[in-house]
Amino acid sequence: MGVVKGYKNIWYYRFIQTNGKYTKKSLHTTDRDEAERLSQVFIREHREEMKDFQEVTLHKLRQDFEEYHIKNKPKKTKDNYRIVFNGLENLLGSEFIIKNILPVNIEKYKQSLLDEGKSPATVNSYLRNVRCIFNKAVHKFKYLKENPANEVEFLEDPERLRDFSETEVNLLAENIKNKLIRVVFLIAVYAGLRKGEILHIRWKDIDFTNKTINIINNRAFKTKTRKIRQVPISDELFHIIKEIQFERFGDKENNIINLEDYLLENSYGSPFNGNYISREFKKYLRAFALMRIIIFIPHGLLSLHYPLKMVSLLNKYKK
Repeated sequence: MGVVKGYKNIWYYRFIQTNGKYTKKSLHTTDRDEAERLSQVFIREHREEMKDFQEVTLHKLRQDFEEYHIKNKPKKTKDNYRIVFNGLENLLGSEFIIKNILPVNIEKYKQSLLDEGKSPATVNSYLRNVRCIFNKAVHKFKYLKENPANEVEFLEDPERLRDFSETEVNLLAENIKNKLIRVVFLIAVYAGLRKGEILHIRWKDIDFTNKTINIINNRAFKTKTRKIRQVPISDELFHIIKEIQFERFGDKENNIINLEDYLLENSYGSPFNGNYISREFKKYLRAFALMRIIIFIPHGLLSLHYPLKMVSLLNKYKK
């Protein structure tokens, strides 16, 4: 099930009909990204004709998720998702049809975790995994129209605050020695962007005239919400971007650049590894006893997103 290339490079959507026979429908385009978009439209309009969407069980979803999403993930990540799947299967049964899963079923799973004595932080961690699983069922596998876990609220956990205070932000900005980490941190503060969004900004996404950054989806990267948006560039962020531009391209006439290049890229011309960024940033959190903020920026910064005093920050950036 999915898009396949056919005669004269035309893309088709291939699926199993309710009678069990395979078929495919032309999407009338030779562009892969357009085909992916049109396939979602086709699915919405013809979902009832597709056997795939009628009989997908929790066990089938688990197989696909483990094969196509966590196959190459670290063992700890795999174990965490397997715990979640085990819990859901114990509660609902492995042959439960996933289109029949309702928010109340996820609520019962949440309550079962509390009954086992799990802390609010652990329960919330498992709920995030549940959301991820069903997000894949919606967006990657196209098994569902909506994520049933989205309506389930996380538990309040006053002992595990995630937001930075203004003092903590300034403390980190003035003391992060790793230049790359400091730049990513400052962009997160000034633009309220997520780590993956920052690492996948290309020069073509930056509108210097209107001072905006376009956060878009492409084959290599999908935003968390799958939504395209424009983010304003503050004067402080503009200065940082121009500094990066000057360091990369010097005083060439008009700072001519390859618009396909990433704003921040490694020596191979690829985005920096997100795990490396998180790992290095956590070293500073530990150094300043801020490990209560366990989730890497900007989850703790989205609610801040305010101007900081620039003198010390820019001096630090230029070093």
